Amino acid sequence: MLGVNFTTIEVGYIDAMCSMLSDAVGGKYITGADMRKAFAYCIAHTGKMLSNLGNPVVEDKLVAAMQFNQLSRSNSEIFSSTDKFKFDRFVHDHLLMGGYTLADYMVNSMMLTATYNHYKLMTNPTTGKQQFMSKSDAINVFTSVGYTEKEAVKQWKKSKTTLWDAYELKNGLFVRKAQYQDAITKKLEDQIAGRLRDRTAIYNGIVPMTEKAKMQ
Repeated sequence: MLGVNFTTIEVGYIDAMCSMLSDAVGGKYITGADMRKAFAYCIAHTGKMLSNLGNPVVEDKLVAAMQFNQLSRSNSEIFSSTDKFKFDRFVHDHLLMGGYTLADYMVNSMMLTATYNHYKLMTNPTTGKQQFMSKSDAINVFTSVGYTEKEAVKQWKKSKTTLWDAYELKNGLFVRKAQYQDAITKKLEDQIAGRLRDRTAIYNGIVPMTEKAKMQ
């Protein structure tokens, strides 16, 4: 049975992690520090994630973030098979392909957490407003006003507030904290969600939607 083919699961997981590590080394989407922090956080929250299986109300921020970015099924999808007994739904959804589900969860949740921690709250020197910037964003913005690339990265590293810090779990949903409403734009949220879906698709051996669109 494919769902319990643990050798295939292990190979796929290792391949996905290697691809993510390659991204971290490249530094375009995340850094090595982001990945290490994400790994520790996701390992610590695996138990919490498992406890949320079959729960109609999300009780973990990471699970809510996964649903917010469409990296995992929403509650409506989880409870779509209401004609089946609860045990049957659990076996079908979480045991028959459980290894793949957990492996995909670890890869996707790590990339999500690493990405959100990669964006840091900074004051844009050209506008005087606070916004969340990736390392590349900071380099582009700060070098445009005379900073060297090294100085721009130093400014970025100094920030202690990440995009992950700007959200909270509220009524089962992943929502912005009130004090960061102005610093987070819908455009930024869409950009991050799209990047996460594309990168995790690649890690999991799937052609991302952006590439499918080019093929048509």
